[in-house]
Amino acid sequence: MQKVGMILKRIGKVLLWIVLVLVVLIGALVFWLRSEPAQVTECDQGLRLFEDADGAECIPEMPTDVFSVSVSSSQLYLALGFPMVVRVRAFEDFVVGDIPNLEPRMEAVHAGVPEVEINRETLNLELLLQFEPEVIVSEFPTSEVNKLLGTIAPVVLLSSEDSWKSYSLSAGDMIGSRAEAEALLQQFDERVALLRAQFDDPSEITVSVVRIHPENKQLQLPSSFSGQIIEAVGFSIPEAQRELSETVPDQSVYLISEERIDLIDGDHIIIVSGTTNEILAEQGSSLDALVEDFNNDPLYQTLEGAQNGNVSAVGTYWRLAGIYSAHAILDDLFIHVAGVDPNEVAPNPLPYE
Repeated sequence: MQKVGMILKRIGKVLLWIVLVLVVLIGALVFWLRSEPAQVTECDQGLRLFEDADGAECIPEMPTDVFSVSVSSSQLYLALGFPMVVRVRAFEDFVVGDIPNLEPRMEAVHAGVPEVEINRETLNLELLLQFEPEVIVSEFPTSEVNKLLGTIAPVVLLSSEDSWKSYSLSAGDMIGSRAEAEALLQQFDERVALLRAQFDDPSEITVSVVRIHPENKQLQLPSSFSGQIIEAVGFSIPEAQRELSETVPDQSVYLISEERIDLIDGDHIIIVSGTTNEILAEQGSSLDALVEDFNNDPLYQTLEGAQNGNVSAVGTYWRLAGIYSAHAILDDLFIHVAGVDPNEVAPNPLPYE
């Protein structure tokens, strides 16, 4: 019996040492994830230093095997006809089919390329490793995620705080196609000019953009993706929104309470789906149903835009920054604000096949 006790005691000590070792290893991993990475200042031959939101990364001169977990850069690469090493059709609350013309373009550019679904909370590193990317493009603000991705390949972090245009230029520069990215943005600017020309003075028109969810409503402020495009066209936002944006300059969205519905009012009110059609369907709802609830609410019937019948429903692409989304927003503004057919005045120049 004494012998059995001694054996159990030894086993207990071994288990204790194992637990202590695991604690140390886990602590070291947590420290590594939280620690600031060393700044890269020079690269080996065949690589170039590329500045990103985290500092700089050494990447191939002309990378060909790129994996993107960035909605914005993915749109640019599809417009350029640049296939990624793996295609991502769905990413959390983003589905390719929710952005007009993007799905057929993806099918054309990525013929034969494997497809995966990505979720930033459950990144499958083993799966990503199989695709052997040379560079990973990320827009995750979470450094821990990027460090995990960095165990597979250099991670280029493109900041969502930048304008969507500068973001797109950086994505193009990364694959050695900055000039081509600039040409795409020039096409966008030309369409903006044609839309502006539909009005004597677009600044006399106020446009309010509201992101609507089943549980709440959020105002899209000027620094948001759609806000940048409205400003580029020259439309104004209501004075109450302007004053609000000055008090919260770092915010792109603002949760709206019933006490501040005055923030929503404008000559035109654009209702943006807060999530994908698939998720709304899973919740037993739809964009049409959300807009109907909006129109039937007595509070919102006091708004000038609602009284004049200028409430328009648009898809989730209004908040998914990128070149395809930007042109789709222009299409909506041609239709709902200018009252003209964009195909007759300024056709969308992006390829979709």
